[in-house]
Amino acid sequence: MFIPYYSTNISIKKLIKALFVRNSEKKVIQYFAELTGKKYVLLTSSCRAALYLAYKSLKKIETVITSPLTCAIALSPIIEAGKDLHYCDIDQHSFVMKTDLLPETAANDIAVQVIHLGGYPVDVKSIIKKGYFVVEDCAQALGSSLDHRSVGYWGDIACFSLTKTAYGIGGGILATNNEELYLSTKSEQESWSGFTRVKLLFRILRSWLESKKRNRIFRFTLATVLFLTKQRRAKGKNEFVESLKRASSYFFKLFYVQLEHLNEYHEIRMKNAREIIAGIDRKRLKGQSFPDSSGTRMVNGKLLFYSPFARADEMLLFLSNRSIESKHLEQSADSQVQLRFDKDLRFNKKIDKNNLENYLMVHDYLISLPLNENLTKKEIDRIVKAAIEIGNMQSSR
Repeated sequence: MFIPYYSTNISIKKLIKALFVRNSEKKVIQYFAELTGKKYVLLTSSCRAALYLAYKSLKKIETVITSPLTCAIALSPIIEAGKDLHYCDIDQHSFVMKTDLLPETAANDIAVQVIHLGGYPVDVKSIIKKGYFVVEDCAQALGSSLDHRSVGYWGDIACFSLTKTAYGIGGGILATNNEELYLSTKSEQESWSGFTRVKLLFRILRSWLESKKRNRIFRFTLATVLFLTKQRRAKGKNEFVESLKRASSYFFKLFYVQLEHLNEYHEIRMKNAREIIAGIDRKRLKGQSFPDSSGTRMVNGKLLFYSPFARADEMLLFLSNRSIESKHLEQSADSQVQLRFDKDLRFNKKIDKNNLENYLMVHDYLISLPLNENLTKKEIDRIVKAAIEIGNMQSSR
């Protein structure tokens, strides 16, 4: 039986129910204003779009420092907005930015993009103390908190995704207390084109099929739909720029429907994550650590593991042969393993390999195991068993 990496938890009933939600945009704005403590909330088509809007509006910011251990899509907004990209190494246990490596004195033209990778809440307060302007990328961390405050509360700007641990089909959030920045981002976004009905229907179909991936027929149908969609994409166009659209109101209707299930889903995710991690030999396969400070909560956006003994491509193939879907950081049709940034011409201009020891050690040996709310006890046992076998693999390293 196939074990899917992720489930959108979207049913026909929820899709229909969303049609009848009134004032959804106002309700979602209020929800995130209360969650983050921010005065101004802008609804966007994605977290990627929210980050791009933020950096386009930050005229005084010339350089952005961030963690290199992330998907390329999280860094594209920085490049596309015309900012210089610099990196700060990761902690080898939490896999997030090692904040004590940031220079003690912050310049006025430098921002730090904090990435709460896998839902792990980065210690944003320590960065603020150094005087940095902070943009929080909370795409994988809705539900996580630091010192009893939601991620997104501490930074100058907070950006969220309404997919992943929000279980929507699209949508993002930009939240800030800066009125001038809010008005600038709002004005910029209003010049964009909107989602067509065809693209919205595709999003709905894709997300519904993703919730049915255990079934071979639905899985084949999804693969066919994705293949045909890729074939239709225009060649030579900037894919990032083409993705910048105004959001469909239906994104926020469906998110509001999912909102009543959110705490339940998050609790199950955390329970399943801890059960899988508890069954694995941490000496052979090192899982992302959990925060141990009081008042800090981690909702697992991903279930990340690093192996000193096997490469990511070897582990992905091993799991695939056992009908267990897994991922690296960002996958494409060309490669299942994302190219390391020091080898990627788009992202390697400011890389100092001497100061990225942990990133260079972890990147090519990292995988993300399945983590969804519908995992059965048998499936969890299968994942644990496979992970133990991976731990015993000898790498071609």
